[in-house]
Amino acid sequence: MILRSQAAHIFIDSNAECSSACILVLAGGVWRNAFEGSKLGIHRPSFPAQEFAELSHAQSQGQYSALSATVKQYLSLMGISDSLYDAMMIVPSRTVKYLSDEVAEATNLIGSDPAHEEWMRTRQLRASGPERRKKLDQYVDCINVRPPERECSHYLSGW
Repeated sequence: MILRSQAAHIFIDSNAECSSACILVLAGGVWRNAFEGSKLGIHRPSFPAQEFAELSHAQSQGQYSALSATVKQYLSLMGISDSLYDAMMIVPSRTVKYLSDEVAEATNLIGSDPAHEEWMRTRQLRASGPERRKKLDQYVDCINVRPPERECSHYLSGW
């Protein structure tokens, strides 16, 4: 929530791994990207063994349900599809399942927060006018296509 309040842009570097709680940090950004070769890994929530093992079965069920509900609500608030939460919950906490680029994009883990994007777009439209906004939209659409890498600067000519 701190990242979101600061309108953070989160990047996962090439060949880096973002798994487990890192996915929640990534989700906190208003703009999220994972560069080519990076790995995004998910699994269901876990608790520290010593703490969780001391609970009764009923207490463990209650705490696990509460944590799971909190994760689901957080992802939803961040504009992430419920299908990512569903995918997380079927992966045992002792393992990691890596997401394909398609799944990361389809669940909006990679991309932008829709509310922030629309807010920024309206501010830019007001500040620069519709013609400049159109050129900027074309530029952003161009650079967001992967692969192939494309030259996109011509959209900003006359800027």
